[in-house]
Amino acid sequence: MTVNRLLKPRNAFLVVTALFLFFFSLHVLAANKTIALLPLKLYADPGKAYLGRGIKTMLASRLSGEGLDIITADSILSETDKQGVTSEQRAEEIAGLLKANYAIFGSVTVLGTGYSLDLSFMDLTKDKPVVTKVSEAVTEDQLIPKLSDIVYDFRALAAGVDI
Repeated sequence: MTVNRLLKPRNAFLVVTALFLFFFSLHVLAANKTIALLPLKLYADPGKAYLGRGIKTMLASRLSGEGLDIITADSILSETDKQGVTSEQRAEEIAGLLKANYAIFGSVTVLGTGYSLDLSFMDLTKDKPVVTKVSEAVTEDQLIPKLSDIVYDFRALAAGVDI
């Protein structure tokens, strides 16, 4: 008699509804993490000023999605900060104001056809922020693939994987 009772359509509907609500609530609780993508300091000839915006755009497009939201700090930045944030202390302050889980900051240096990428990923989810630094020297042809590799590493860090 107990088995027949569990198989009734009404009970089955209630069980399915309860399971749906349980799994849906888990999804809502697992909110996206936020990354504050701060302006990168560009050390280059004025003719290459477009690189700062271009690299920031590439980082944002490759980082966004799959549980990560990218936020920019343009509205709260000082004129000095808009030229690039390289200080861990300042990056932590700005990311804190934005209530971000992570921050990316650093610099790009251009010498001839060579590029030096000095980027930092700050994890603000810990009691004391943890900073991972990446320094890579690449040629012009290697710039975009190397940025993709760095983003892959930063995404892994946001997922809790050590690199």
